[in-house]
Amino acid sequence: MDDDMDLALHCPQDDAFSKLEVVLLTCTENNLAFLDIFFGDWPILSIIRLGLCNLTLYTLVRGYLDRTWNVLDFLGRWFREPDRALKMMDDAQASAYGANVLRFFLRGVDETEPLDLCVPVHQVYRVATVILMDGFDFVDFSGSNASSFTRALEVAFSAGNSTRDSRSGERSLSASSLSAMMFLFRRTTAYPCGTSVIHEITLHLVTCEPHRYILSQHSTALMCHITSQGAVCPFALATLATFRSFAVGDEANKASGFMKQEGRYQLYSSGTVIANYEMVSGRSGRSQTYLEVVNGRRFMGDRHCWFIPASIGDSVMEDVGQYHGPTFEVFDVRSGVVEGEAYLRIGEPFILSPTLNTHLHNRDRLFVKHSANTLTVIDYANEDNPGVNVELAVTDRWTLQTFNRFVHQTFSFRNLKGIKSSPPIPGFYTAPQITYVADAALYAVGCKWSTIVSLPLPECGEDLHVGNFFPNGAFSARIVELPGTSLPTWHDYRIFVDNYSGPCAANTSVLTMFGIPWSGNIMLVRYANPEAKFRRGSSRFQHILRSELGFCNLVVALWLRQVIATGLYGDAVKFDDSDNSSKLFK
Repeated sequence: MDDDMDLALHCPQDDAFSKLEVVLLTCTENNLAFLDIFFGDWPILSIIRLGLCNLTLYTLVRGYLDRTWNVLDFLGRWFREPDRALKMMDDAQASAYGANVLRFFLRGVDETEPLDLCVPVHQVYRVATVILMDGFDFVDFSGSNASSFTRALEVAFSAGNSTRDSRSGERSLSASSLSAMMFLFRRTTAYPCGTSVIHEITLHLVTCEPHRYILSQHSTALMCHITSQGAVCPFALATLATFRSFAVGDEANKASGFMKQEGRYQLYSSGTVIANYEMVSGRSGRSQTYLEVVNGRRFMGDRHCWFIPASIGDSVMEDVGQYHGPTFEVFDVRSGVVEGEAYLRIGEPFILSPTLNTHLHNRDRLFVKHSANTLTVIDYANEDNPGVNVELAVTDRWTLQTFNRFVHQTFSFRNLKGIKSSPPIPGFYTAPQITYVADAALYAVGCKWSTIVSLPLPECGEDLHVGNFFPNGAFSARIVELPGTSLPTWHDYRIFVDNYSGPCAANTSVLTMFGIPWSGNIMLVRYANPEAKFRRGSSRFQHILRSELGFCNLVVALWLRQVIATGLYGDAVKFDDSDNSSKLFK
């Protein structure tokens, strides 16, 4: 307990305190549990507002909030060493979510239900090691008859390509593209009195970032999650004040987050109904709109979220202001892009924004690193000092083997994390000093037809240099089905469109070929087919052949028409004001 708490918890002797303060200070002098009983039925917002009245009430409320919403105490219900678990979540970029995290915000955690842990598939062994060290045992509930967790992983990976797997982690097409492989771990603790307690952890392995999988849940209340930074409730007003949970998704999959009982939808998870929540479905069920839903671009930790820091020194009552999590977009039934009985649709997050980098100029090139589902700017390279050979240490996200690679580019690297000095580290594989290329389809400003261009591409195919064609940065989406249909494409593709913030020249090739006005360059790159049975869809680029250009043109045309018709990428559909034909689409 801090010094402020010690100072406040005394029996008042004067009339400077209100009757409420006298009661609270007197009853909590020797028993802080009184605050748990006193505030037990209070709404969360009322407790926080009470703490803003004066310093005495602030101290009392802060002490209650910090003890009630303690992230380490929550993790300690399943992990014997919560500090080690929190560090594991930080190292593996894992997130806890689901019914128990929601109950954490509601002050009613149920240890008899499993803790849901969402983990990127390439970090599975890092997470499983900590779970097994904590006394948990793997439980095979899938019917695969696996004798160990390693064997269960092999079975799951080998079955991954039995049907077309499009779980790219992106929100550009259908929410059904997001799925997870589930594994259960159980620990039974016996006590001398003869009783025993069972704790379970359900591991959800995903091939995308955990926050994207969590945002694909079909109910907003179940999107509450805990990261290594702290606990986040993305829709705080609806979840914690009005107790409404909104159906989310591209299709109405009620079994994933809400069910109909006694004529109304109810929120449920893991087969258990979570009481006191009103489930709000889409336009087919009601015509009312709700102010709790804040449309537009948002990010985890903004003013519409409730963020509880995980660190000991930070208080729930203080606006820490240090957490700026992933960005996402929210659309409600008024947007015209929500289907079925869903009330919301959550759009694909911003992938690359030049507005976040004020030092970026048009003459700079972007060196962009492509991992399985993300684009991250590694460095901005200036043309003033060309011709630099760089030794780059890279970690393979799938095999977890580190190796060295020489990348010869015609521009310099500045402050690039991971650069190693020559000579190469002994024992590491060094690739030849050569730059590989991937042929992409380019729909360029000033051209009449699509062309094939070569992009610098290191050996493994995960680093792609597109800055020459997108000096302002690019929006990107993975395409696995013909846009607007459920027909699979021959290969997986990634489309890039210009992320300009001002007027840009009209794209004559798109206007000539498809009759669609567009501004800025468009590029289509093809992924290679998976080369190993354990890969959940490839993250390696490969050549687009000239014989494929006809099919590529179809993909781009359908994607552009879907964009214009549905407005899913409204910020990417920007036209030059001098182009008169664009007025048809305004």
